[in-house]
Amino acid sequence: MYLFCGRIDATDIGGIHGLANENEDIRAFAISAEEAFIQLQEGKIKTSPAIIALQWLQLNREWLRQLWQTK
Repeated sequence: MYLFCGRIDATDIGGIHGLANENEDIRAFAISAEEAFIQLQEGKIKTSPAIIALQWLQLNREWLRQLWQTK
């Protein structure tokens, strides 16, 4: 498994996405990092990639802010 972190404009991220010919039904939505951390702490996030990514973000969020602020 690989996880990637990048800056995006998630303004219009909501909706159902994926390839119809592959029967993909991917629901995308955005919540604040704070809300995601709360859901993680409450055990509401169940998949290991999401758990690992959010834990990494909690540990590295300030570093990312500093890194991206200069760009």
